[in-house]
Amino acid sequence: MLTRQRIDSLVICIAGFAAVAILLVFLACDSAEAADQPRKARLTGGQAIDRAAQAWKPIYDYQTILHQMETHPSGEVKQFWARVQMVRPTEDHQDLESSFLLELFDHPISRAANAPEDATPSKIYFADASQLFYTINPEANTIIIENLNERTSPLPEFMYLAGFLDFDIETFKEKAYIDSDVFQETIHETETYRIHIQPRKEKRDVEPPRYLWIDRKTSLPEKFTVDADVRIDVLFTETRTNQGLKSEELMPQVREDAVIDYRTQ
Repeated sequence: MLTRQRIDSLVICIAGFAAVAILLVFLACDSAEAADQPRKARLTGGQAIDRAAQAWKPIYDYQTILHQMETHPSGEVKQFWARVQMVRPTEDHQDLESSFLLELFDHPISRAANAPEDATPSKIYFADASQLFYTINPEANTIIIENLNERTSPLPEFMYLAGFLDFDIETFKEKAYIDSDVFQETIHETETYRIHIQPRKEKRDVEPPRYLWIDRKTSLPEKFTVDADVRIDVLFTETRTNQGLKSEELMPQVREDAVIDYRTQ
């Protein structure tokens, strides 16, 4: 799913509806550690996934900061950050047009009101109702324009949510085995449910197991981990929903002399 090769590697796909990640927090005190041990929840994995899918239905705009860490067998750790913004029509906001913007950075970023302007992103990914996908390289001053699909999209799960790609939760369940056991964990002071997602037998040799943490109150993703040779942890921070974003606000600014590479069919 997502490695540096696929969005110049930002985030791994969370087979179906969201991508999430964060570093586990371990307290130094033994008693505190014992208190933070995972506790088995009363709901099943399938029920938790259904809750997460339902939580997205009323969301017509979404913003978050992603922080990905890749831990390699050698001990090398690579980090990336991304600002994600999305607008989409919903049952109560049918007049909105779908729009998606992801800005990739090689340094920490923030939405804090007193934070200085972030430097120019290393890559920008944009899609709108035209069903075209734009990859913008500000430094090279280039734009690649492709048809939007699961192959070109850096984050198919967001494309599903924004309504660009068709998605059915039952199809997702057929492709992935969702462990019935769910555990409660506190992640950075947020109470979460931890869900274990295992590819079906025919995919297990090529697809590693994944762990998804969702906020117990909002059912939105908090953390996502891919347990492979290269371990990937992704953290969603500063998440905001339904803030009145407009599709036109997500349109990236590019130079008039940018070199455009059309790869549409």
